[in-house]
Amino acid sequence: MKNFLRSRNVRLLALVCGLLATLFAWYQGGRVVEREESAQFAARANVATVVLERRIQRYLDILYGLQAFA
Repeated sequence: MKNFLRSRNVRLLALVCGLLATLFAWYQGGRVVEREESAQFAARANVATVVLERRIQRYLDILYGLQAFA
């Protein structure tokens, strides 16, 4: 009977270790994905900012040019 309990305890321990490893891997994977998405968003936001700044500068250049005619 003791061998049976040891075998059962080992199986339960293996199950718990497997579940803990799975949860840890899931958590770490989520963190990696979140960091990658955050970096990608920051890069896209930076590109959008640069594009908007260039457009505004072009409009200002046109306005200054038109002001020279007045």
